[in-house]
Amino acid sequence: MGNLWLKIGNPQVRAKALKIKYVEKVRPQDIMSSLEDNITEGDRVGKLHATSNRRAQTIKYWRQINEGIFFLIVMSVLSALTTLGIDLAIININKGRNIITSLTDNEALNWFIWIAFNLGFGVVAVTVVQFISPHAAGSGIPEMRCILSGVDLPRYLSFRTFIAKVIGLTASFGAGYHIGKAGPFVHISSIIC
Repeated sequence: MGNLWLKIGNPQVRAKALKIKYVEKVRPQDIMSSLEDNITEGDRVGKLHATSNRRAQTIKYWRQINEGIFFLIVMSVLSALTTLGIDLAIININKGRNIITSLTDNEALNWFIWIAFNLGFGVVAVTVVQFISPHAAGSGIPEMRCILSGVDLPRYLSFRTFIAKVIGLTASFGAGYHIGKAGPFVHISSIIC
């Protein structure tokens, strides 16, 4: 019966029996009104300043996001235009080779022209990469993974490497080599970025 009285009895008596401090229930309205009484004019100005500071930080945050989005759009457009230029150059090289070989009816001469055309563009691709920028050799994906992991590769993202990569890739495809475009385009886009 004693435990029942502790559960349903007077809260002050129950607190005394349990040897804890009795705290009177307070309504939230009473807390807010007492807090508002203690707020000075300086606190109100501080709150307004904090609100305007938050607003300024939010505007700055969105401005940075918009600048980042603008940068990504510009980089994507430049990469796409570079890719389009390379593809159009490859198509024109192949058309030119087909026009030159269709000028004669001699099969042996056509075969010789075809081989010379492919060897010529292959030599151009190798020469450009060797003498303008040796960093343009290869696909570019392993080196980009190294750069993203923190390894410093000097001159790997330079303008000379960009020129050598674009000319070498165009000449390689013009020569008829079956190489992938994805890796070199990752490298080219990274240089543009």
